[in-house]
Amino acid sequence: MTDASVQPGAALSRDAATGRPVLRLDQRYPHPPGRIWRALTDGAELSRWTPWEVAIDPVPGGAVLLAFAGGAAETGTVTAAEPPRLLEFHWRGIPGSPYDENLRWTVAPVFGSSDLALTVTLQDLAHAPQSAAGYHLSLIHLGDLLAGRPVRRAEIPPADPRFQPLVDHYTGTLPGEV
Repeated sequence: MTDASVQPGAALSRDAATGRPVLRLDQRYPHPPGRIWRALTDGAELSRWTPWEVAIDPVPGGAVLLAFAGGAAETGTVTAAEPPRLLEFHWRGIPGSPYDENLRWTVAPVFGSSDLALTVTLQDLAHAPQSAAGYHLSLIHLGDLLAGRPVRRAEIPPADPRFQPLVDHYTGTLPGEV
């Protein structure tokens, strides 16, 4: 799996209960669900392919601690966990940040592979292209981790030269209103 093969399907909608924007990214990986689950729930692995240092207790009510490089840990809560198919957690960023997100990861087996769907309830629709680009890069990094290739750690603010072209792509493909 290469950068070119990580082209997640992306969609925006609105949460019926809250009215908040919801971003969904879908990606297939040639690995079984249990391997994807470990990458989602093992703090050391999750810290390799996301922009956060992560500690997670992947059970309902469990704590999630996320820290961007050089930043203080932000606390979240696991709201659902059904190994190896569902992990959901909510986290709130520092005051004034665009982060007050609910992340829902679902894993489904598909003929020896797995479909991973990430649904992110966003705070701000205007931030959707940046969020989509950042999560897209994380999905590339996840593919690298799963394949045993070196993983380029995501950074905040994004320094990856692929970030701005992805923001431009999602600005042009995601709807401005949902």
